[in-house]
Amino acid sequence: MIRLKARATRLIIDNIEITGQISFLIACNMPYTGVGMKMAPRARLDDGKIDLIVVKKVTRLQMLKLFPKVFDGSHIESELVEYYQANTFELIPEQDDLLDVDGELTGSTPFKVVMKSKAIKIFI
Repeated sequence: MIRLKARATRLIIDNIEITGQISFLIACNMPYTGVGMKMAPRARLDDGKIDLIVVKKVTRLQMLKLFPKVFDGSHIESELVEYYQANTFELIPEQDDLLDVDGELTGSTPFKVVMKSKAIKIFI
């Protein structure tokens, strides 16, 4: 939150282009992240989709007010949040940046994700 900075970005979701300032984006294939954060409440591991949670340009205060809602998933009801379920997406920022995947710096932007439905078997 301290380094919160909106970035001018092109986001292409299933061939639909969205442009604008984005403060935060996370892609999930499970509802929960971290310790009990219901970041993507509609996500299902077996649906072949990636769930994208996009927070438009916000102030630090707006983000601080939004943050507690991630624990019950109600943040997706905010007008500051856009929620997508996609087969593919591309992130193309105006300026390239490091890519953080689950806390690991694993490359840089731009990048493209293509979901492969039923690519592995999961036993529960």
